[in-house]
Amino acid sequence: MEILNTEIPTLNGKTRYLDFLCRMDDGSICNIEFEFPVAYSHDLERFFDYNIVVEINEGEITDTIVINFKQSGYGSSKIEIGNSKSFHPKNVYLGDIDYLGELEKIKKKVNLDCNDLEKINKDKESNIQLTFKEELHLLIMCLLPKYENKTELLIEIKEILKNEKYIRKEKIDVMNGIIGLEIDNLISKEDQELFKGVRI
Repeated sequence: MEILNTEIPTLNGKTRYLDFLCRMDDGSICNIEFEFPVAYSHDLERFFDYNIVVEINEGEITDTIVINFKQSGYGSSKIEIGNSKSFHPKNVYLGDIDYLGELEKIKKKVNLDCNDLEKINKDKESNIQLTFKEELHLLIMCLLPKYENKTELLIEIKEILKNEKYIRKEKIDVMNGIIGLEIDNLISKEDQELFKGVRI
């Protein structure tokens, strides 16, 4: 994955700053926008503007993911462009996600739940990978600003990321990068000791 410049001139001649823009290993472009509390139609119009300029500059179709901090049912999920087209980015609503339930489901999928009978099959190879949605939820969990024990959460995610056959490499790299920043900037000095010797 290649991180791209997020400062772009838009169609109306103004300079805009995207939240996160990258080129994936398959050559596709991904734009991630964070909206608090939620994206509205005027936000989506702005993201569509970004997409057109990025596609002109990079020569590739751009996928947009909108991370909304509220639950679904609020704001706008798509807009109409002219009479025959619509812009419908991938929308994620943080308020809809049961993080604890999702984390337990992912741990079971990668055989990390020591109390689960599936642990008996730990020596068997599995081709099961996390879905795009599961990977995205795991990535979002790394960013959660409020969590009862953020250090414990990051350690659990680090354990999951060790199971590289279940997760796409570019997602592992992004999440390890985020966790590294979290440890350096948001975790207490005392808790940082818990990460010593852990590959970030």
